[in-house]
Parts: sequence; C-alpha cells; structure tokens
Amino acid sequence: MKGRSKLLSEYKNTLKLSSLQRQTLIGILLGDGCLETQNNGRTYRLLIAQSEQHALYCDHLYSIFSKWVLTPPKFSKRSNGLKMKTFKTISHSSLRFYGQQFYENLAVNQNAETGFKKRRKKLPKLIHRWLSARSLAYWFMDDGSCKSATSFGVILNTHNFKLCEVQTLCQILTNRWNLQCWPRKQKNKFYKKVYYQIYISGRSFKQFLKIIEPYLIDSMRYKLPPPYLNKIQTTQLPKK
Repeated sequence: MKGRSKLLSEYKNTLKLSSLQRQTLIGILLGDGCLETQNNGRTYRLLIAQSEQHALYCDHLYSIFSKWVLTPPKFSKRSNGLKMKTFKTISHSSLRFYGQQFYENLAVNQNAETGFKKRRKKLPKLIHRWLSARSLAYWFMDDGSCKSATSFGVILNTHNFKLCEVQTLCQILTNRWNLQCWPRKQKNKFYKKVYYQIYISGRSFKQFLKIIEPYLIDSMRYKLPPPYLNKIQTTQLPKK
C-alpha cells in the first residue's frame, strides 16, 4: 500500500490551473487573497479568509479551487473575536510563479531557524496582460465597495500597493475599459501612514457594471452602490 505522502505527490502531479482558476486567482490576489510559502518559495499555497458575512463567497471560491483543497472551508475565531471562514490549498509548484510575481521580500528576521521573511504584495509587471473582466469582478467582490450611500462611485482597495502601482492599475482600467478612475488618498492615523484606493467615478458605473455583472455572485451584489440597488428593487416591485 502506497504511503500517504507518495499518494499526495502523485495527486499533485495531476493538478493544473484552469483558465477560470487563473483569472480568479489574479482577481483575489489583487484583493485580500494571500499566497504563503513554507519552503523559501519552492512551492506556495493559497489562503482564503473571509468574514462570517462573506461565508457564501468563501464557499464559492472553494467550489472553484476544490480540487486543490484537502480540507473544506471551516469557521474559526481570531484573537479579536472576529469569526472567519477559511480554507487553504495544498502547496504546489504551479503557484510559485504567482508567488514570485505578487510578492517581494522586505527584510529577513534574525531568527535563522525560522527564516521568517517580511513580505510586501507588489504589482506584477504582466498585470496588463492578466487582468480580465472576470479578474476585475473577483477583485471587486474580494476587496471592493461602494463610495457612499448616495454615490454611484466604486472603490477598489489597493492599500498593499505603492502609489505608482495604483496609478498603473488606473491606467489599465482606463485604457482597457474606458473607466474614469484615479488614486484616492487614505490616511491611517493609528499607524501614521498614507494609503491609496482606486476610485471609479459614478460616471463610469454603468460601464463598470457591464464588465463585472456576468461574474458577480448573488451574495456579493450588496457591494454595488445603494442608489443602483434601490433603483433595481423599486423596478422589481410588483405593480398594483
């Protein structure tokens, strides 16, 4: 009888990222998705952690990557009491390319035993080729929001990226889909840092919605601007 490790190794050899998985991966890595490595970058695994409110979204992502996951999503509590639903893929060399493209090491911990490295999420040089409509939709579902209760404007959170990288993303969104967008400064008083989001103007909302709507799942539609959602609800009311 074959050992468990050998069976797992043979199973890993059968795995290959599909087009759907690659496009989804790009979107969630621009958002809150995380790639981890436990062997200095030889292999990586994808970590998905969503709040209890987004449990259905977590399950949806699991349905896309289920062949890469040994343990289905489960709930856990963080030290701050926040309830999360999470899952991890197996570590795989196919994810190494994306780990190298999306992360850079900033510093090495002095503890040689752990070899811990502080990392920063960076913008891949090839993102202009990779960012598809589906990727944009998953980016929005993963880490997007409306600007306010009265605006048609949309926010894409890009706190992990440098200003020049946010500007590059804005240029891609404008050139590819004619979206009016620009970096929006955010100050974090606690950490005394300045971050940037991407603000997509309400004037471009119809175009933005046209791009992402085929890929939105029902449980994440609440992120769309309230004026649009209110209008939809009103038009869907039964007539007397």
